[in-house]
Amino acid sequence: MYWRAFVNVSLGFLLVISWAACGGKRVQRSEDAVLQYRVAQKLYFRGEETQALAESLEAEKLDPKNEEIQNFLGLLYAKKNLLDKAEMHFKKAIRIKSNYSEAHNNLCGFLYQQSRYDEALSHCNEAVKGVTYATPERSYHNMALIYEKTNKSEKALESYEKAVSINPNFVLSLRPLGKHFYQKKNYTRAKELLSSADQACVAAASGSWGQDCPEAQYLLALTYIQLRQRPSAIAALQNCIASDQKGSYQQKCRKSLELYR
Repeated sequence: MYWRAFVNVSLGFLLVISWAACGGKRVQRSEDAVLQYRVAQKLYFRGEETQALAESLEAEKLDPKNEEIQNFLGLLYAKKNLLDKAEMHFKKAIRIKSNYSEAHNNLCGFLYQQSRYDEALSHCNEAVKGVTYATPERSYHNMALIYEKTNKSEKALESYEKAVSINPNFVLSLRPLGKHFYQKKNYTRAKELLSSADQACVAAASGSWGQDCPEAQYLLALTYIQLRQRPSAIAALQNCIASDQKGSYQQKCRKSLELYR
């Protein structure tokens, strides 16, 4: 009896030890996965995309239930135009964490590129529900793009407005919104939006906003011309040239600058 009791207690004790050891190993693997994922991110931002993918796949092996790793794999595969794999990993990230706004937004953008607009919109709507989502303006911008493609111009404008109300320096939405008001001859509102874009572009690292900066600055110059504010137009054209030293807007802005000086 005493022996049996001792065996039972001992087995129980060993079971606790075994589970604790397994738990420790799982924690270690999760921590190692995060470290490997950070390495992958650094490689990606250095332009070493193939090596970043290899490191991310190793991180996934260590912790396949890490939603950030799955989301990052989706981005990497999308960049390589491996569409089935990209979609699979974005959806894995959401299955792991259903309210993961970043993955919902990325899937929204991905599906938009595939012209799957209804599906895309549903994921953008899920993204903005996240109360801790740091960049909801990106999802509202994506919604605006979807509404434009589906000929819902009023909803597109509402979504652009929401994006810039959240982030007044969000150039991606400031540019099309400013362009809309310029075309409607509401030059005061166009100036307000496009000058915000210009300021954000000047403050940002070169190329951060792509072609949205020189286009916004060119439109701002045209707006200033309509408002008879020639010195401000010249300044906007100079900023346009600085933003796009080798592109088509650089030539446009340089020619306009020669004309208005």
